[in-house]
Amino acid sequence: MLEVRYSAKFKKDYQTIIKRGYTPQLLQDVLPILCSEKGFWPYFFVYAQ
Repeated sequence: MLEVRYSAKFKKDYQTIIKRGYTPQLLQDVLPILCSEKGFWPYFFVYAQ
């Protein structure tokens, strides 16, 4: 499993997401999927439908 390193740029982008009124939960749902190294495409099609 990969490890997420929260850089200063990521923290700024995350704050921008919150300020614009987007749902930060969606980002928190995607991060474990990306860290699991299983691949993103099977999950992408579930969200895209």
